Parts: sequence; structure tokens; C-alpha cells
Amino acid sequence: MTNARPTVADYSQQKVYIVDGDAGVRRLIAEVASRTGHPVEQFATGGEFLRSLDAKSGGCIVLDLRLPDMGGLDVQRRVRELGSQLPIIIISGHADVESATTSDRKCCNPYPSRRTVTNLGVNSSTKLGAARRNVLD
Repeated sequence: MTNARPTVADYSQQKVYIVDGDAGVRRLIAEVASRTGHPVEQFATGGEFLRSLDAKSGGCIVLDLRLPDMGGLDVQRRVRELGSQLPIIIISGHADVESATTSDRKCCNPYPSRRTVTNLGVNSSTKLGAARRNVLD
């Protein structure tokens, strides 16, 4: 048995689940994730995503705070109730202090705005720190 650390290639195979009611935002985030080698699945509603969720799957979720059928924080709560430990990145074009602190209490980092996420560019791993600084500004 070895204690080999995961390689960049291992991480690039992790799926990115994009849950956003705006098709343009989904396409843009999907393009960025695909360019970094990640397989992508896109969902227009929280219900659609939750019906397809496999609690044992790997990757991460990019989740809009406001969805056509339910709130992003409701989706986040349901994901945890289903036993998934996937990291969740919450994005919003309508961020406010109350929703940020609510999401933070639910084990999420403060979320970037859609503008920040869509401006990450191809090399998202090196620009993540800059995006986080944008959130704090």
C-alpha cells in the first residue's frame, strides 16, 4: 500500500457540476472547466441536479444562489442531507451580506459573484487566489 499523493491529472478528471438557471452562465463556466480538463454536467434547476446526484461521486458543484425552482441554499442543504461531501462553490449575480453569512454558517466559503467566476479564464487554478481577493474587496 502506498501513500501516493494525487496528481494534477487525478484532479483534472474530477467532474464539475454546474447548476444555474442562466444557460449563458452555464456554458461559460463549462467552457472554463473543460479547458482545464474537467468533465462537466450542466443543470438548469436545483431539482434536476438533485435527481441526478450520486452521493458517492467526486468533483465539485458550482451552484447559483437563485434558481428557477428553488434557492441555492436549499439545494446545498439537500446535497448534505443526501450524504454528499462534494465541495460547493456558490455564485450569484445578486449577492448580499445575509446570504453570504448564511452560506458561511453552512460550511461554505464566501462566494464569488458570477462576474468573478466567469472572468477566471482558462488557468483557473492560478487565478483562484485573485478571485478570492475580488470577493473580499
